[in-house]
Amino acid sequence: MARYPISSFVYILLLIISQNGVLGRFRRKQRNSDGDNHRRLSSSVFSSLRYVTFGSSVTWGAAMKHREHAYPWLLSKDTKNLALRASGPLYPAVCLQSIFDGDDSVYDVIVLEYFMRAHEGLAELAVRLRQRFPNAIIFFLQLWNPLHINFYGDNEFAPISNIKDLPAYVGEDVALHDRKFHEIVMNFPPEKIQFIDFQENEQLVRTAAEKSDGIVLPLYKPDDPRVAVSRYSHWFSSDWHHLSEKGHAAVYHLILGALEIMGIDAEEKRNQGILGNWGDGDSCISWYESGKCPLEISEGLEVKSFDSYNTKFAIEFFYGHGGSVVVNNQFDHDRDLHLTYMTTGPAPTIYPLTKLNFPTLEPERIHLTELDPTYDGRFNKPVHVAKTTK
Repeated sequence: MARYPISSFVYILLLIISQNGVLGRFRRKQRNSDGDNHRRLSSSVFSSLRYVTFGSSVTWGAAMKHREHAYPWLLSKDTKNLALRASGPLYPAVCLQSIFDGDDSVYDVIVLEYFMRAHEGLAELAVRLRQRFPNAIIFFLQLWNPLHINFYGDNEFAPISNIKDLPAYVGEDVALHDRKFHEIVMNFPPEKIQFIDFQENEQLVRTAAEKSDGIVLPLYKPDDPRVAVSRYSHWFSSDWHHLSEKGHAAVYHLILGALEIMGIDAEEKRNQGILGNWGDGDSCISWYESGKCPLEISEGLEVKSFDSYNTKFAIEFFYGHGGSVVVNNQFDHDRDLHLTYMTTGPAPTIYPLTKLNFPTLEPERIHLTELDPTYDGRFNKPVHVAKTTK
């Protein structure tokens, strides 16, 4: 038994993980479809396939008036949607068995939506999924949004801001979906509006696909960012980030189109489904969405909601006061311990630096002694996200 004192606002998960790679031949197909002029595909053709989806708040269905209109449930009303808001791929990568929670179903199609956080364990997640579902089709969505576009002032090498701030720059009060905004964008010098370079993310997604015999599916994106915003703004919600209902429909048709190009026969694919294994397994505990923590925590600590919708929860540690959480290793040999905690970025973060103490472990076995709640990822906007660290 070990007690882990922490002195910050953080939620913790016990993670047990074994990574045994199962590599396959890389099959990569891309299809550019604008999502509007697509040939209508019958939803009944592929709706009998068994889908499981992983991803960020986009796949979860954030900013949607009706979450059931998000692309996972357009694919099938029975889709198992394991997306988690504000989370990257490392959490499901190390908690995969726990996340499925005894579900021994076979899945035919797996969709991963982690383009902006691909550096946080996407390949590890994909390889574990391939190990568990040897015959499944694994799609890697490569999505974009208007916040991936910068505009430049007099010095083209020094970005003024992302395109969301362009109306204020030219003295107009307009929103993403306003026709006036589209006119402003189209009349702005083309050499001064550019997509942010995410080549590193693209390579990480390709590498994850190669390691897991997966397929990269990029959402159609015009070469000219002005056209991308003016013609496809309806794909995105008013927050400039999440997909709108039409955007989810575009992703849905992107996936259906890929299945059609591959010549997938739904009945035949279902009959090919087999289950692999979980490797050495894992054991994870999360109260992020449920608010229920089964672990022993010290007096004065409590699980509290920290969002206005009362749907996200964490154990809150008050600044300057310690506390402990008891975590038991239920396996018969040593395992890695991961913590998942809230971060903000860019600096300065709203959370304090958190010191960790592991009183039952030998010093040479401790690799992490403090948590830095500053998110240093590749986002070009303020973020409030969960980070998983070993």
